[in-house]
Parts: sequence; structure tokens; C-alpha cells
Amino acid sequence: MKKLFGTDGMRGEAGTFPLDAATVETVGTSLATRLKQKLGRAPLIVIGRDTRESGEWLEEALISGASKGGAELCISRQWHQDLCFFRTKA
Repeated sequence: MKKLFGTDGMRGEAGTFPLDAATVETVGTSLATRLKQKLGRAPLIVIGRDTRESGEWLEEALISGASKGGAELCISRQWHQDLCFFRTKA
């Protein structure tokens, strides 16, 4: 996991590992599955993205994976990255 995540999340060039659609979808499935096991219920995952060109397809890959993992999703669409971080901490 340390190979995928830096101090502020996954980093890399969009479209190449680890920010390719297949990997992001797998991460979404794994996250939802693990949270569901830990919580004993479907987790609620808030998904927000920034305005970069890759944001839309990365968001769709994460949504697909998290849905497969059994999560309930709150899709926020475009938010500034700092606002997403603040909102999920609140």
C-alpha cells in the first residue's frame, strides 16, 4: 500500500499506474469492502473531484469500484481539493 499512497493520497501521472482506471477501480472496491467489514454495514463514501481533465474518468472508476464493494455513495462532483479534504474531516 505504501507504494500507492503518499502523504496526501495517490500520486502519479493520470492514465498510468497507479492512476489508471483499473487500479483506481480496484482501490474503490477494496476501500468499500474493507470499510463494510469494519463497520458491519454499507459505508457512506463521499467522492469529490477537482477540475483537472482526468478528474471525470478517475471519479467514474472510483464510483464503479466503490459500488461493486457495496458502498453507499455521495457524489459531490467538482470541488476544490482543499474543500473536499476539509468537508470529509468535519
